[in-house]
Amino acid sequence: MRTWHFTLVLDRTLQRSDLTAFDQHGETLGDPENGSLTPTSGGDSPSVLYCSTPGIALLDAASRAAHAIYQHTGARAVRIEVDEENRQSLEGLAGVA
Repeated sequence: MRTWHFTLVLDRTLQRSDLTAFDQHGETLGDPENGSLTPTSGGDSPSVLYCSTPGIALLDAASRAAHAIYQHTGARAVRIEVDEENRQSLEGLAGVA
């Protein structure tokens, strides 16, 4: 499985109390299949989640990351941002590697 690098924008700002799962389980939230998830917290803007997540395709990886963050914080992913390399390639966005 390929590891995908992307950013999820969440529906709200995570607070310090939301990060307990990250403190207890580290960036992977205790599940290596979810890869590395690094959230921002505090401030006025919605939090973002920097992801390095394995998946068959980008959609698979983003779904895994979004599920993990929802399960541990209740926040929902509302947008995905990918680098230029993945935006230029339909294979990179939706192809099965």
